[in-house]
Amino acid sequence: MSFFGIMAIPMAMNLLGGMFRPKPPSFNPSYLSSMNSSLSSRMAKHSASMQKMWEKAPTPKKISFDFDVPRFPQEAGTKFEQIQQQHEGERMTFLNKMQNDKVKMKEEFFAKNHCETKEGTDGKSRVVTKNGKPVVRPGRETAPQKTIRLSYEATQKAEMFAKHAGEKQEFVQQQKGQITQFLDGNKFQVHNPAIQGELQKMIMDGQKKSIKLQDEHEEEYYKIDLPPVKGMEAKIDQDLEKYRELQAKQMEEQENSPNARELADYQQDLVALLDAKRAEARDRRKSEMFLKDPRKMLANPPKQDIATVLPMNMVAALEQFGITDLPA
Repeated sequence: MSFFGIMAIPMAMNLLGGMFRPKPPSFNPSYLSSMNSSLSSRMAKHSASMQKMWEKAPTPKKISFDFDVPRFPQEAGTKFEQIQQQHEGERMTFLNKMQNDKVKMKEEFFAKNHCETKEGTDGKSRVVTKNGKPVVRPGRETAPQKTIRLSYEATQKAEMFAKHAGEKQEFVQQQKGQITQFLDGNKFQVHNPAIQGELQKMIMDGQKKSIKLQDEHEEEYYKIDLPPVKGMEAKIDQDLEKYRELQAKQMEEQENSPNARELADYQQDLVALLDAKRAEARDRRKSEMFLKDPRKMLANPPKQDIATVLPMNMVAALEQFGITDLPA
């Protein structure tokens, strides 16, 4: 019997592909589909270059079992996915309106104002800036001035994408380093529930930090091409707050749906079965290796795959960081 990705129960790491702000619920149903859209996919309709910001989530592994597993509640899964699709449509509608409102605000502003420009030593005109912001003057924007401004905005966005990518990469490496160090110091105790509890706290802490960084990137994305007008920035802040309220409302609706509860029960039963079967296989493999060459086994114990020693609800989050083995 084959099953796709059911062992990889995501921890909804936002930087790495989470659709919603993670809370610490007992169940995260987002593993049912690829609806865990990254920030880039949410922004794609607004700017193709936004896709450079985050990498796509890893492709789930195909898992084959030689034992019977609980029957998947297909009807509940289908209905839950329909809810997710409906919610994604609502979010995209909101973001499209938000973007259109911003475009309209800018058009109205530059119908009465323009960015000051100045010819550089290379003979090319550029937007004059002060404290990192364009200098704005009264007077309707001309076609040449608009061309120069759009070029300036495109450069600003490119630099922003590069900065965001660097910040994301740095964050991922920091989290990976901290978790790897913790696993290295506790590699002989990873079966201990107390150690696993500490590891879970580290994962949740990483989630909170990733949310904060994502929020900062979202805000900068929508404000990067705004003229220095407080009223416009305030409108963006209001829209982003409403968008996050919409996300939270949708997440609560999904978590509290009867379909989610049915899927949660299924997940709980499946994970319990897989953990039990995995423990059996691990013990059998250790015994076989020890009997084959005990001295070699004791001198050079093999690396342990995290999927064989940690609960399934931790494995996916660690694999997102490229952590698949315990330190030797």
